Amino acid sequence: MTEIMQSIHKTWDSLIFAGSKNLELRKSKPIGIRYPAKVYIYETKQCGGCGMVVGDYLLKFEPSDSLFENRNKLMGILSAHSCVPPQDIMKYQAGKGTIYAWRISNVKKYDHPMNLTDFGLNKAPQSWCYLNR
Repeated sequence: MTEIMQSIHKTWDSLIFAGSKNLELRKSKPIGIRYPAKVYIYETKQCGGCGMVVGDYLLKFEPSDSLFENRNKLMGILSAHSCVPPQDIMKYQAGKGTIYAWRISNVKKYDHPMNLTDFGLNKAPQSWCYLNR
């Protein structure tokens, strides 16, 4: 199974663990892998985060950009599932092309956060990266 490390602010991972956020919006997606993929959640130090790996989830299907085909019709649904206001989604996407909706499932929060070095990383990815271990 492909493993991915994804950097997420505490604000967002708290919503993931609470079950409110089941879409993660990114400007890129894994390419050339088989699904499902295991995505580890690295909680950044920004917004009061701990700077450690705090949980994981399964990415069961290839991230979809089809949610944006009819932006006006689906923006409310996308906003509700990602917990991101529509105006912030539009600002994030502006001039960048495609945004992919990563579907979050089977979320696990760790009782004891782990260090990046436990995953063979010396620094956190800017957005996400593949793990080779």
